[in-house]
Amino acid sequence: MAEMKGKTFRLERKSRVRKLFDLECVIEIKDDRLYETSTVYAAEAVPLKMLYHFMHAWKPSVSAYAAGIDAQPDKIIAGPLTDATDTVRKFYITQRVDWMAVHEPESGQFAVSRLLEAPELGKHVTMLWNVPGAYRKFYLMCFSKETVPAGFTGAWKMVTAFGAAGTETWESQARKVAKELR
Repeated sequence: MAEMKGKTFRLERKSRVRKLFDLECVIEIKDDRLYETSTVYAAEAVPLKMLYHFMHAWKPSVSAYAAGIDAQPDKIIAGPLTDATDTVRKFYITQRVDWMAVHEPESGQFAVSRLLEAPELGKHVTMLWNVPGAYRKFYLMCFSKETVPAGFTGAWKMVTAFGAAGTETWESQARKVAKELR
């Protein structure tokens, strides 16, 4: 088996989508963080149903989430993620937030994703989708039923960090990491 060692990793991908968009995606792992950048270039106006820049599919055993808005530090959107029938394919978060975290109790690990940069145009929204038995999935969506204007260039940047904490303390630890990631 081949082995690779290093302190950083960087993947750059350039794509063209139906001659409508040029996309540049950069994924970097450095300083124990995952950095993602998605840049869109549109030469012509393009009507869209939606555009997802980042998707993180977490294990189906992820059992809790928390999210926050920096301008309202005491207001936290949080709760359990369950496999109950009434939660199948439910979106737990469908709003603009600055950070979102999930906790996986079997390993005691949590992940915190923070949006570092986004253009105002496109009205980005964070979504957390519950698909019991398959995954709990984070999405960053923008341009929902909107047109990307001709000449548009925009970049969305996100960082994800990881930590470990028990069920009782993970949320406070995640909030601390979210603050550090600013």
